[in-house]
Amino acid sequence: MQLLYCSRKTRPMDEAALTDLAEQAARRNARHRISGTLLAGCGLYLQFLEGPVAELDALWDQLQHDRRHTRVQLLMKNLRGAGRLYPAPPLALLYPATPLQFMALARDVRAHANAHAKWTMDAHALAALVDRSARRRERAGAAAGG
Repeated sequence: MQLLYCSRKTRPMDEAALTDLAEQAARRNARHRISGTLLAGCGLYLQFLEGPVAELDALWDQLQHDRRHTRVQLLMKNLRGAGRLYPAPPLALLYPATPLQFMALARDVRAHANAHAKWTMDAHALAALVDRSARRRERAGAAAGG
């Protein structure tokens, strides 16, 4: 199974905290044969996960209740993935991710997905969400700095 979701950070996390989070998740993911990638930036997370259905369903349930993020939106679910897009590491982390990197991951997932993938958000809606969040972060940074 494959999942792609986006969520909003509930609090700032620096690189050390995100690296620690990714290392903990990688150990858990390896035990459950789950792999994927996590992008963090612009006040958002974008995560692509793939693995066995039962294990990924259990992880998805946990992620929806994790207090480190809110507004968790499932963008794509594919019960019959066409093979792994990210087979090597249990979880790769990219931080700070730029809006273009968010869109590149979504584009790669869409290109790799098969006809069984169910998309709940198109590329334009995701781009608008990422853009709004990035602009919000820029305004907040400018207000804090001056």
